[in-house]
Amino acid sequence: MSQRLGYGEVKGAAFGAPLPKGSTLTRDDTEKAVREFYRAYAEQDGEVLMQLTAPDELLHVSGRHALSGEYQGVEEIFGYIGKVGAWTGGQGGFEVDAVMTDEDGHAAAIVTGTAIHEGETFKRQLVHLFAFRDGQVMEFRDLPFDQYAEDEFWPST
Repeated sequence: MSQRLGYGEVKGAAFGAPLPKGSTLTRDDTEKAVREFYRAYAEQDGEVLMQLTAPDELLHVSGRHALSGEYQGVEEIFGYIGKVGAWTGGQGGFEVDAVMTDEDGHAAAIVTGTAIHEGETFKRQLVHLFAFRDGQVMEFRDLPFDQYAEDEFWPST
């Protein structure tokens, strides 16, 4: 019997807890949605990103740098993406190494991220955790393998 880990709160349910039955995608559909998310991000396809983003999505960015914290809702999340773009000059992105899903609308993606700031290239591995509801991302967690390196690269507080 597996035990779920609680990583945060989504509308009163711990991240990792089952979402209501019938409100989520199949495992294959969840994987397709995750891969479509990264494709849209790479191509700066705002229309698809908006379709995949729940109006009340919660984004968690770990760390102690100026961009870390929680962002709630489309306006705050797209504001965060804008800050990342300003810091990197729009240079960088993610290569998907693996995607794992379950029947409850959760996914974990292991990605290699690249960001460039003032000629410095920062390449690192991260885990991104997704919780989907009705085909949209309800919660997203950005978890770098090396938090210290992450905090050194991004702007300081």
